[in-house]
Amino acid sequence: MARQKLVVGTYGDINCTQRANGTWLARARYCDVDGVVREYRKSGETKNKARANLKAFFVEHTGTFGDGAIAPDDTVQELLDLWFAKMEDADGSPKSETLERYRYHLRWVLDSDKTEHPLGAYQLRHVGR
Repeated sequence: MARQKLVVGTYGDINCTQRANGTWLARARYCDVDGVVREYRKSGETKNKARANLKAFFVEHTGTFGDGAIAPDDTVQELLDLWFAKMEDADGSPKSETLERYRYHLRWVLDSDKTEHPLGAYQLRHVGR
């Protein structure tokens, strides 16, 4: 049976093993903000301490990927606003007319007045590939 797909900001089962020196190692798969699932490991003097260290790491790690400009709690609309702002200031970016055309077309899927389930209201943590 295949593994269940992880949602951004969540982790899978935590597996613990005891090392030769008596300490414990906890490891689990975690879906980072960029959507890539990575395995993380933390150790502790006891099995419970290793699990607690790993869980504490996941809490601290949430939203720290990249430059910190966006977080899993941000919405698709906030992400697009940031992208448009960066494009307006960047060298070699699309012309302002092109950016306005993008905004015009995106309005139909982002605006709650135009559609029953606006994409712009979704938090990034809930958006999949």
